Amino acid sequence: MLKGLLSLFLQDRCPLCDRIAHQLLCLDCQGQLLACQGSQLGRYWSGELPLFIWGKYEGKLKQAIAAMKYENQPQIGFYLGQLLAQAWQAQPFLRPRHTPSQYIASQYSASHSFPQPPTVIPIPLHPQRYQERGFNQSVLIAQGFCQIMSYKLEKNGIRRARHTAPLFQLNQQQRQREVEQAFELGSLQKLRSQKLAILLIDDIYTTGSTALEVAKMLKTNQFKVIGIAAIAKA
Repeated sequence: MLKGLLSLFLQDRCPLCDRIAHQLLCLDCQGQLLACQGSQLGRYWSGELPLFIWGKYEGKLKQAIAAMKYENQPQIGFYLGQLLAQAWQAQPFLRPRHTPSQYIASQYSASHSFPQPPTVIPIPLHPQRYQERGFNQSVLIAQGFCQIMSYKLEKNGIRRARHTAPLFQLNQQQRQREVEQAFELGSLQKLRSQKLAILLIDDIYTTGSTALEVAKMLKTNQFKVIGIAAIAKA
């Protein structure tokens, strides 16, 4: 009997509802989370910075992102990255065209496929924010994504050159001013000659001020940014 009671208490618990879970999430939370996945994942894959969004920022997905960031549940980030990769794999317009020739930035087909598998770059946290949280959620998502996609990950590819105020308190103009020149090359500095195709990864896409500023900085340094993939769009 004692052994049975111990096994009950020692079983893994769902980080979203604290019920017994045989995987990361219990079956009920997993089902609710998967129900948040969007039905038209390619609808934003166009324009200056193509955008791939996994799901709706509401319900169980909103709870999962909050638990990851504010309740010290980093394992959720890796799982969300895997879900993002599975959705990415299912989109034919996102398949790279493997060619023996060297990458040429202007070579894009009408279907938005790209000449080579991209290098994945997570949106960085400022060191102060990283120290407070203990991890960068975008790195965790990128790791889960790259495990399935086998894309190269440069987790320190870019870095924040300075601390920025929380953007949710600001209007669009203020956001743009706040993030201006806030990013610089990290490990990508040594890879400039390789003419890499870059896919940015983030947890939540809001107004796009941060992502556009990062893309602008990368393009200034002769990198081709194919787009950004995020878990949710607020």
